[in-house]
Amino acid sequence: MFTLTLSLLTAIYLYTPAFTPNALAAANTTINFQARILTNTGALVPDGYYNVQFKLYDAASGGTLLWTDTRYDTNG
Repeated sequence: MFTLTLSLLTAIYLYTPAFTPNALAAANTTINFQARILTNTGALVPDGYYNVQFKLYDAASGGTLLWTDTRYDTNG
């Protein structure tokens, strides 16, 4: 009796993960980024219109461009 019970419990333990669905989270498609625009001396730039372009490469130098985005903002 003990052997039969142990065999059944082992079978349930081994086969249950094969038939349960996997939980998958959705991938985030945005990158959060925050920065300040400074002059060469480290002071904040004056209020005005600034064009900022973000680029993401697959290597530190000589890489392939993976993503780019241009933002036009006024003080904020």
